[in-house]
Amino acid sequence: MVVSDLIFLQCYYELLRNIESEPENRLINSEVRVIVMEMERMFKENLVEISRIKINDLEFIGVKMELEGAPLIVLKEKKTGLIIACGYINHETMEKLRNKACIVTGVKTFEDVFKAEIKHLTSGASELGIKSGMTVLEALKSL
Repeated sequence: MVVSDLIFLQCYYELLRNIESEPENRLINSEVRVIVMEMERMFKENLVEISRIKINDLEFIGVKMELEGAPLIVLKEKKTGLIIACGYINHETMEKLRNKACIVTGVKTFEDVFKAEIKHLTSGASELGIKSGMTVLEALKSL
């Protein structure tokens, strides 16, 4: 479990503790307890990883979810809003929703993402100077 996971669980724990102190919140309490238990299970079993990643002046929040075959990985850069995601994410939908996004394939870790070649990108990402075929690290230098 990474530090950000512990902070996330701590926030849920505090929420649960505050709700338990109010009798009129019993229904909410039981619903929140189920959510907290499921989140704890997912983190304990390493099904979900949330990380803060810094590269030069850029700060990313990354989410990795273990799925059969390959993990689902999505990173979002704080300043530019650039999204870097694995092949599970549809670049056409990202374009339609006007996201600045790059898609990479064949990745299993956050580190793999930064070394990977960009296969697809949206026009918003292209406006940032990013080109298909660049590695993600090369693309980040253009920001």
